[in-house]
Amino acid sequence: MAFFRALLDKIDPPLDFKGQQLAEQIQFWGSVVAMTLTVVYTLVTGKFIPDAFYLFLACFGLLAVITVPSWPFFRKNPIPWAASEGASGAGSEEEARPIEDTAVSSTVETATSGVTVARR
Repeated sequence: MAFFRALLDKIDPPLDFKGQQLAEQIQFWGSVVAMTLTVVYTLVTGKFIPDAFYLFLACFGLLAVITVPSWPFFRKNPIPWAASEGASGAGSEEEARPIEDTAVSSTVETATSGVTVARR
């Protein structure tokens, strides 16, 4: 199993959180632009089937090629992970935790119960 995980990490390494956000924004705004182009093309030419459909499909395919693989510009902000502290079971939630950047804690009071909860 470790061999397949190492192979998968080399073929398609994981994205970081900012890379995921960037990919989502590219997909969203690219879809808006593709739909706008399709509507304008349809209004200008008056032909919806099949030209506008193929135009939208080509734009969607281009967006998939841009956003689905984890390109290097999606992996610019790697997350440092803490080493496991003697976790014995594979798949344990305690095995890998992100390292906290700041030790700032805030206090939140719920409006309904008045219970104060400290968060890190």
